[in-house]
Amino acid sequence: MRLFWIAWGLALLLLAGVVGGGSWLISAASDSALAFRIGSWVAAVLLLAVGFVGAFRLALLGTIALKHLLARNLAIVIALELEELRAAAHQQAALLSAAGGAGPAVQLAPSGLKVPRFFGERSEVRELLGPATERMLEDLLDSLRHFNAAAGSDTATLRHELDLVLYRLESALRALAPFSRASMP
Repeated sequence: MRLFWIAWGLALLLLAGVVGGGSWLISAASDSALAFRIGSWVAAVLLLAVGFVGAFRLALLGTIALKHLLARNLAIVIALELEELRAAAHQQAALLSAAGGAGPAVQLAPSGLKVPRFFGERSEVRELLGPATERMLEDLLDSLRHFNAAAGSDTATLRHELDLVLYRLESALRALAPFSRASMP
């Protein structure tokens, strides 16, 4: 976040300096010969152009730094929610293990596995973390829905669905790892 403010602050200072320097060049040459006035106008225009390009690049650098920070924070929030989901899935796995063989349905938690809240902001996930990460999270959501829909099924079906949820959960956490550990550019 600090890089964002530094870059934008320098961009604004550069703009102020360029506008001030350009206006000083023009006003200093107002009483001079025509050739000197034309030269000062050309120099002022070049100074303004270089200054605006430099300020734009600094602002772009600050915006990219902010985007990386937002991606990292989103990845951390999603990873925390996925850790809660993993704990709940392991709890369900323990219930299934206690039930034993492939007999009748096991009494699981009444609500099944909770769907994490981040699935509502798919556009943010796609924009900040990329389409591949969004696809992995969509696969996890699909597995969660299948597991929750299989709540009345036999133990073998529940175990299969839960194994698929756990596999996709681990894949999603691996996909998020580079973002949550990423350093600022």
